[in-house]
Amino acid sequence: MGLDLAFFDDRFSFTADAYKKVTHDLLLEALTPYTIGFFSAFKNIGKCKIPGLNLPLTPLI
Repeated sequence: MGLDLAFFDDRFSFTADAYKKVTHDLLLEALTPYTIGFFSAFKNIGKCKIPGLNLPLTPLI
């Protein structure tokens, strides 16, 4: 979701962006016992949620 504004005959611009990124299937390489024939295996360790807000003000010089 975002918002763009311009002020003073487009000399300043303002942008507001809000986001929420969700990452699934975070994989971790884990060591396994050598007796099963593999040195490592990948495990799914969960998901990560990252919310954010970006508010830049840009002057046109």
